[in-house]
Amino acid sequence: MSQRLEEKPLVIWPRFDGEYKFVQLEVDSIPFLRFENDRARIHASILRYFFREVGISPSSIQGLGGISCPALSGERYGVFGMGKAEIDLKQKTASFYDYSRDYGIGVSKEFFERHKLLIPDWTLIY
Repeated sequence: MSQRLEEKPLVIWPRFDGEYKFVQLEVDSIPFLRFENDRARIHASILRYFFREVGISPSSIQGLGGISCPALSGERYGVFGMGKAEIDLKQKTASFYDYSRDYGIGVSKEFFERHKLLIPDWTLIY
């Protein structure tokens, strides 16, 4: 069952310190930052899982690695960046780097510049 976008948090931080894949996206002009979790470990899966939660059926593309992936943009959404992040929960720091091998895109500095005020208690390094 889909959940209303207004009810979803901008960021769902991982439960433990470490390195995680992430996706930067907007749906209906609302920004979201999502990390890999137990159900979604690759960028395409992170997107699929999130889209399922909010009731979006994206079109598919063939990723650079040959797997079927949700498209980077659709009628209601746009994906701006992907990569890896090193998360330190105690220090509330997140260092973003790298890129998605399937999509061929990396960290969107512009996404963070536009939305960093929405994450005021964290230090974001990008």
